[in-house]
Amino acid sequence: MRKILLIIIVTLLCSCDDPNGKTTELKQLNERITRLEQKIDSLTHTSNIEADGYINKSGFKGNDHCRGITKKGAQCKRKAKPNGYCWQHGG
Repeated sequence: MRKILLIIIVTLLCSCDDPNGKTTELKQLNERITRLEQKIDSLTHTSNIEADGYINKSGFKGNDHCRGITKKGAQCKRKAKPNGYCWQHGG
């Protein structure tokens, strides 16, 4: 019984990591996350607008339809330019 208890205690002690190592690893991961977020921001910023001025579906966050209202009172279904409206409703 003592041997089993000793083995369990040694196993638990060996499995504990150095807290300084965890802090360093956490800091490195946070720095990497920051760099990746900056890279994503730069990539989405440059790819939001296609050559014709319409919003690119893959890079646009939100609704890519025109915000204009038709004569019937429904939302316009055309693709929006960067200002949020199609060519007919002010784009």
